[in-house]
Amino acid sequence: KNKQAQALSLMRPQRDVDCKECGETFKARDSRAMFCSNKCKQRDKTGDQKMGEYMGNVVRRLIE
Repeated sequence: KNKQAQALSLMRPQRDVDCKECGETFKARDSRAMFCSNKCKQRDKTGDQKMGEYMGNVVRRLIE
């Protein structure tokens, strides 16, 4: 059963997602993915968002 689930997961297309916390772009197969890492997920939970860091990443991506 695990092999079937793994095969189905690999068949799903990857998409680019912007992290809800830091703004970095990452690849995800799960449509519910919102965070690039556990660190960002935890930061979002505790409300420890660094807006300056987020805005810096957004600006850097726009310039690239």
